[in-house]
Amino acid sequence: MRRNVLFVFLPMLVSVLGACGDDATGPDDRDTGDPVPTGTDLRAVTTGGGHACALLASGAAFCWGRNRDGQVGDGSRVNRHTPVPIAADTAFRAISAGWTHTCAVDMAGAAFCWGENSGGQLGDGTREPRPTPVPVTGEARFQSIHAGWFHTCGLTLDGEALCWGSIDSGALDLPPEPVPVAQGLRFRQLGTADSLVCGLTVDDEVYCWGKIFAAEWMSSPLRLADGLVGHRIATGAGFVCWLNPAGSSSCLLGIDAIPDLGFHGPYETPTGLPPFARLAAGVYPLCGLASDGRAFCWSMTDAWRWGQDEHPEEPPPFSEPTEMPSPPLASLHRSWGFSCGLGLVDMPATQVYCWGSNGDGQLGDGTAEVSDVAVRVLLP
Repeated sequence: MRRNVLFVFLPMLVSVLGACGDDATGPDDRDTGDPVPTGTDLRAVTTGGGHACALLASGAAFCWGRNRDGQVGDGSRVNRHTPVPIAADTAFRAISAGWTHTCAVDMAGAAFCWGENSGGQLGDGTREPRPTPVPVTGEARFQSIHAGWFHTCGLTLDGEALCWGSIDSGALDLPPEPVPVAQGLRFRQLGTADSLVCGLTVDDEVYCWGKIFAAEWMSSPLRLADGLVGHRIATGAGFVCWLNPAGSSSCLLGIDAIPDLGFHGPYETPTGLPPFARLAAGVYPLCGLASDGRAFCWSMTDAWRWGQDEHPEEPPPFSEPTEMPSPPLASLHRSWGFSCGLGLVDMPATQVYCWGSNGDGQLGDGTAEVSDVAVRVLLP
């Protein structure tokens, strides 16, 4: 059943700060129906293959949705249609949901992961699944963490990029424990999607590795852009975009966009949109969040995607943008068939909203019904 749910909110100006793109941003098996209590201070939300997680300022984390691989982290393998607390006493400051696993960073910078582990993406030195958090091996301390499909990458406190697991199901294997992949480079932003990892260095250059060209897997970073002073990047499924200080954005479109060619562009994103404060990558469509909290999304056109061999510059690569059916948002995260974001409704309380596919409970509203508009996640 599909719902068209109406919600009421107070229009307000939202000031959106922080990193854009791959923000590394929780289980209890009660479907109480209780909304987020007034005064709750939610800090972050993240979306994965069929699950999502939220992080509170206190460090408590909750996850919901698909859980057949233990990615919700409550010790079970039962799908959760409302959020439940992660089975750990650790307070977290960052969390990231991947395809079938989840990783988080605690207040001291130590990394923990849980869920599916066939590629070694949990980083504990094994390939055994873990339905509750286990520490990532080694002494590295991380400022952010980014879970992909069967791999994970983290940005250390001194800007080094460490990765572990299997990029794109074995096409580029890394050990099941953190290893440096960008010797000599230091990053101020890092992000990963299905088979691609990109970072913005302290010298304002974009480097990517993983599935960059159809016939070649890059195990070491390749420089794709430079001179991005003051920009912020967002890494998606075969593309990397950046947000410039004026609020416009540009994208390099890669292997998942053009199966037999490398990256093309950069291409300016659609015109006529308000300045963006933030980008949301992941899988198509690509989305931007305006400074007033409105969210807009757009995709590559099929004509451009499949016509590169004959007409490499025409037609325009992007479709017309669509405004998303949500209240004003402070953050936005796009995943496989669903989206979630932090909304500002009754300040200072912050709500989590999701919309889209819901067969595994990934909207967190206690149902399995698809919703074309945003519904409130029922956090305990």
